[in-house]
Amino acid sequence: MDRTFLAAIALTLASLVGYVAGVAAPYPGREVSIAGLLIGVTLAAVTYGRNGGGTVTGGGAPRSDGGDATTRTAATNESDRP
Repeated sequence: MDRTFLAAIALTLASLVGYVAGVAAPYPGREVSIAGLLIGVTLAAVTYGRNGGGTVTGGGAPRSDGGDATTRTAATNESDRP
């Protein structure tokens, strides 16, 4: 796993614990747990696809020849046409 992804998960979990603790017994600076939660979730979402974590595909529509719409060949590349 990617170290950044693991750090994001750790930040998310620590912030969640801090938020729950702040709900149970208010303490100064508890609003930082909300910012940490947002940052942790964002980092986890952004880094999840790195190093085999998630499936990252071209994202294009399927073509009849088995490729996807983001696959470019010499025939479809505008700069290669005469």
